Amino acid sequence: MLEARALDYGYRGRPIGRDLNLSIANAEAVCVLGPNGAGKTSLFKTLLGLLPPLGGEVLLDGRDVSALSQREIARKLAYVPQAHASFFPFTAADIVLMGRAARVGLTDAPREVDRAAAHAALTKLRIAHLASVPYTRISGGERQLVLIARALAQDPRCLIMDEPTANLDLANQTRVLEVIADLTAEGLSVLFSTHDPDHAFACAACVALMREGAIVAVGAPDDVINAAALRSLYDIDVDVLQISVDGRKMCAPVLRKRGRRDGP
Repeated sequence: MLEARALDYGYRGRPIGRDLNLSIANAEAVCVLGPNGAGKTSLFKTLLGLLPPLGGEVLLDGRDVSALSQREIARKLAYVPQAHASFFPFTAADIVLMGRAARVGLTDAPREVDRAAAHAALTKLRIAHLASVPYTRISGGERQLVLIARALAQDPRCLIMDEPTANLDLANQTRVLEVIADLTAEGLSVLFSTHDPDHAFACAACVALMREGAIVAVGAPDDVINAAALRSLYDIDVDVLQISVDGRKMCAPVLRKRGRRDGP
């Protein structure tokens, strides 16, 4: 449903990536894995129509994104940024309700169906208890969950999530990965970025390895994520291990040995 063809992207005078090809099918979770500065955020903003392509094209259901209005795009694509700050004490429910903007008339007030969608999104993320709490008074991890709920309330066909687990503890990271798996099972598409290859093993059908603005490999996580590929991305040695409990793989960085110091 979403495709980049021969895409050049970045900023005028500062290109980031060239001739990039990537596609996200219906009901598919695609993980973009790469280090800081690889170009993941700029790529996502280009796919969303927030940055104009420098070359090539982005297609949404076969239509060029540049020919669509932001309202048309917002009815199919929802975005979860890395971080978001609010200077006004909106409640968490208010923030999530803002996700309904593309489905409400410009001069109309939110309807009961919009409030129900916001409540359902909060409930799905298990943060309904935060509904009446000011967004400015909740933790960074809770804010991230609220942003994901806002995107779900938008009722998109595809969710684009920029490092959605970056500020979360282990329990909430697991919750987000479970949500991604649930959404694809329900028929939504999810494109998300991460620094952690274990997240791709947990819930992605496809992984794209990204370095210096380019996709260097695409395929199933078991086929693409290996010690050589991770060393190329991150310049460290990593062991890729099989978990005996459920058959998944996990990655363990190989720590450099340091000499022991005797005495106090």
